[in-house]
Amino acid sequence: MKQIILMRHCHAASRQPGESDESRGLDGKGLRQAAVIGAKMVSNRMYPDFIIHSSAVRALETASIIKDVLESGSVMKPAARLYSASPSDYEEIIQSIPDIYYSVMVVAHNPVMEDVVSKLLGKRIGMGTAHLFTSEIKIDFWRDFKLSGNTFRTTQFLLPESSE
Repeated sequence: MKQIILMRHCHAASRQPGESDESRGLDGKGLRQAAVIGAKMVSNRMYPDFIIHSSAVRALETASIIKDVLESGSVMKPAARLYSASPSDYEEIIQSIPDIYYSVMVVAHNPVMEDVVSKLLGKRIGMGTAHLFTSEIKIDFWRDFKLSGNTFRTTQFLLPESSE
């Protein structure tokens, strides 16, 4: 059994003149969202062993805040490929994760995050900023992870406060 946690990064600051999209960090709303989702992860006993995030600053900040809230010894690793990944890229990245990790969290971007979660569930799912999907998948090795045809033990969504 493996646990996958897929999260769209929290709310990002507006792009400033001359600033690249990849260098945009979180704004105040995004900082609050990350703290809220981190607290919800604690209350739901979700502690990823391994956190992989896109190279964008907003994804790194989201992952870092959550790791701090969890007071976790999670290993964090950037994956530049996640910034403009396709669903098959996600599948390949997840399949390459070492099997020593039971619970893996991926923090990245829409529209592909939405596509990945939708493919996993076999139905269209929206993923707003700071939305988190988690599932225990009946696989023993990450190399067996697929975007379709999985058997799930549990599936859950965590969302930021409704006013966000």
